[in-house]
Amino acid sequence: MPTPSLITDAHRDLYKREVPHREYVTVWAAVDDMTLENGTAFVLPYSKVGIRTLVEHVRDPDSGDKCGYFGDEPGVPAIVPAGSLVVFSSLVFHRSGFNTTDRMRRAYVTQYSPEPIFKPGTHDPMHLAVPFLEDGRVVHRPKREAVTV
Repeated sequence: MPTPSLITDAHRDLYKREVPHREYVTVWAAVDDMTLENGTAFVLPYSKVGIRTLVEHVRDPDSGDKCGYFGDEPGVPAIVPAGSLVVFSSLVFHRSGFNTTDRMRRAYVTQYSPEPIFKPGTHDPMHLAVPFLEDGRVVHRPKREAVTV
C-alpha cells in the first residue's frame, strides 16, 4: 500500500474506525479565518474521487492516522472567514493541511446522523447521540439556564 502524504491523507471519519453506519452529515464551523497557511479543511468531491463506497483505510506509520484515499486529487480547500460552515456527507473524503502559522486554527465540528451510531458489539453510543428529531418532530430541547447579568 502507498504511504499517505500531505496530499493523500484523506479519510472518512467512521470508516477509519471501521464502524458501520448510515450516511450522516458533518458540519465544520470555522472559529478562525481559514487559510492554506493555517491548515484549513479540504473536501474531495465525489466527481473527483469517483467512489462513494466503503474502502479500506490504512494506518500511516508516521502519524498513526488511518487514510483511505491515495490518489492525486488534493481536494477543495475551505478558504473561508470565521463563522463560515462547511457541510459534507460522511461518505466524502476530507483532510486538513498543516498549520504553518504561529496561531491556532480552530473549528467546531458537529455531526448529525439519522440514528445513533453504536460502538461495535455494544449498545453504547459512539459519542453523545442526543436525539433531537423523530419523524420530523422535535424530541429534545436543551434546558436553558437563567443568566444573571
